Amino acid sequence: MILLLWVPSLAQAQQEFPLREVLDALEERYEVDFNYDPQILEGMTASLPESNLTLEEALVQLRSQTLLEYHFLDSTTVSVIKRSVATGVTLCGYLQDKDDQTPLAFANVQVGRKATITNEEGYFELVEVDPQAQVQISYLGYKTLNRQAKFFKRSCEPIYMVANQQQLGTVYLQQYLVKGVDRLTSGEYRIDFDKFSALPGLIEADVLQAVQALPGIQSVDETVSDINIRGGTHDQNLILWDGIKMYQSGHFFGLISVFNPQMNQEVRLTQNGTDPQLTDGVSGTIAMKTAQRINPKFKANVGINLVNADVFFDIPVTANSSLQLAGRKSLSDLFATPTFDAYFDRISQNTEVTQQQENTVNTNQNFEFYDTSLRYLHRISDKDHLRANFLLINNKLVFDENTVLDSGIISRQSQVSQNSVAAGLQYNRDWSERFSTALEVYNTDYILEAINANIELSQRFLQENSVSETGIKALAHWQFNSKFKWSSGYQFIETKVRNLDDVDNPVVRNLSGEVVRIHAAFTNLSLADQNTNWSGNIGGRYSYIPKFDAHIVEPRLRLAYAITPEFSAEAMGEFKHQVTTQIINFQNDFLGVERRRWRLANDSTIPIVQSKQGSFGLNYKKEDFLIGATGFYKEVDGVTARSQGFLNQFEFEEGIGSYTAYGLDFLVRKNIWRLQLWSSYSYLQNTYDFPTLLEESFPSNFDISHTVTAGLAYDYKGFKASVGINWRTGRPFTLPDPTTPLIEDEVNYGFPNQNNLDEFIRLDASASYRFTKGRLRFQVAASVWNLTNRKNVLNRFFEPVSTQVVQVDQNSLGLVPNFSLRMFY
Repeated sequence: MILLLWVPSLAQAQQEFPLREVLDALEERYEVDFNYDPQILEGMTASLPESNLTLEEALVQLRSQTLLEYHFLDSTTVSVIKRSVATGVTLCGYLQDKDDQTPLAFANVQVGRKATITNEEGYFELVEVDPQAQVQISYLGYKTLNRQAKFFKRSCEPIYMVANQQQLGTVYLQQYLVKGVDRLTSGEYRIDFDKFSALPGLIEADVLQAVQALPGIQSVDETVSDINIRGGTHDQNLILWDGIKMYQSGHFFGLISVFNPQMNQEVRLTQNGTDPQLTDGVSGTIAMKTAQRINPKFKANVGINLVNADVFFDIPVTANSSLQLAGRKSLSDLFATPTFDAYFDRISQNTEVTQQQENTVNTNQNFEFYDTSLRYLHRISDKDHLRANFLLINNKLVFDENTVLDSGIISRQSQVSQNSVAAGLQYNRDWSERFSTALEVYNTDYILEAINANIELSQRFLQENSVSETGIKALAHWQFNSKFKWSSGYQFIETKVRNLDDVDNPVVRNLSGEVVRIHAAFTNLSLADQNTNWSGNIGGRYSYIPKFDAHIVEPRLRLAYAITPEFSAEAMGEFKHQVTTQIINFQNDFLGVERRRWRLANDSTIPIVQSKQGSFGLNYKKEDFLIGATGFYKEVDGVTARSQGFLNQFEFEEGIGSYTAYGLDFLVRKNIWRLQLWSSYSYLQNTYDFPTLLEESFPSNFDISHTVTAGLAYDYKGFKASVGINWRTGRPFTLPDPTTPLIEDEVNYGFPNQNNLDEFIRLDASASYRFTKGRLRFQVAASVWNLTNRKNVLNRFFEPVSTQVVQVDQNSLGLVPNFSLRMFY
């Protein structure tokens, strides 16, 4: 079209053209249809709106030039009608959060009987409004805004809303790492996936992969089922999904998260200074949350990548309720991909799945997984809110063991499965602007089961490990004023753990069950005073465990002070405990694919794990530059040797000890144009003390002394890209004694953990692009994990073979490509 070819010069000259040609040009530019009677356009002219305007802004400009109204019939059709003669004004604007200027979608805007809601960009519009009328803008979690219509500007400028005073968890350091990663005044890190930019190697917003980008957090074996926070083991992490404690975290036995990225809106990570209402997790807390807003419009998306396919629905049930549903299923039933094969090879290393014995061949290896999640919100009234959650997770690995005997070839099937079912209910009531209460109930069930068929011995070996937990929490919040908020409550937790070993030839059955109940009371005082520049939390938790007649008092503290507008300091401390731990048994447990069993404290061989931690940090932030450093010291007592994953002389030893970890987490981040650059460094000294095993202290299995990550991210309009590198010193391991490596056909190890593996280096990259086609939006994404295909050794142990000692290495993933396509409605 001639008009489109001359758009730049026409826009600059503000030259007017027949209105029909202007609408034709806008149809091509914005991919919409204008519905009108040709007669009403006769004789009308208008200038072509500038190309950098949104469609809504362009229509506002046309309204000011013509006596016509433009109304959306749907997302791609605009009705054009004559404007009725009236004296009212047109209201429009973009609703945004005052702190970070993010759009506030689906907010209510009301003037008398006229009302509308903001779209996904926060835009709203009301026509023919009395200039003297009172406009009310309300949004859950924000202060209601009231102003007269005459104060709204025709230019549709941003309108800022302030978070309600009851939400003291305000942003302390915005864009701590990349866009969407913030530090809150509560001391938590928050990753908001609605604003999330990009991290290297992530094709989707995998929660448990994303948190590993933060300083002081890593996985020594590259899995989400072995996340180490400041030198702790994975079982020392409290993982919550909408308040429900989870005992299973990974699909593919740890390579990807079980939590569907489409359901999770944000995740909060706490390393120290934990809120007293939370128990467990002596090393840290990873708390995920689904969206807290009732969506008035139907939304859906479907996606596929080289590992799985998934679907997501957000369904408005009524005007006051909405339902989210999500499902994900592996593609292995249909076809194999390079990504799936790489994952499978990784989980089956040094396991019975791939190891072949004399006269025995394993075939027909098949692995599949799926998960289903549900979240229901209901606004019973303006003061009463209900939330319900459900989560179902399944992993299953099956293979055939084929053995040649005198009678011929005999085949038997072995399998291992890992499943979780969890449900939760939360009821919140706002009694007034200053007082609110909440009641939370959840139940979570986890079971790990393996059937190992041994044809030569005519034996079937059944193993099970299950956890069933029920929790009830009641809490109240008092907002005294703009500075102080007090929270208190009560929590009851009952945890049952069951373990079974069942052999049919000879008949041996070992079944054990344990139950622990905990009663706890907690209180917390929050401070946020802009006049004195102080913020923080101080509180405590009291727990009573009837089974052991144990009384545990745990103080919690976090204080921050803004020395200058750019420079701040913070101090944190906490005492914590937990009664659950994971015991790592023999290499052939659960076919070697999963070797960890949940156990409960028994106050003898497995004590209650207790920790003490303190930290101090300094942060400097000016405009787009941030530098921060935090030093910490942590002691954890009641650690069992069987929970640490020893692969040396202590592999089968019973022992109770402790570890001491201290170190420094350092971060530098700079934004340049649309690039976000960051680099972090972590120093860690982590030492065991097991008096019954060794008189001297020795390095921890998780003593990674130096860790460096660096990366850059680009985010503009629909395109996101990121590249980054991970480097760390090698994990400790134990060498056999050089003079006598074997004693009575057993490996004779030297002093534990005196050697280190080679350094670990991994380069990752990812990119995605979103675009619109008609009423649909699409996203294509690609990622490469370990771009250089470097062979990193994650762990090393030794086995006696005949008269020799053989070295066995567990290797990391090699180069792993992935690609995804997603369609949004």
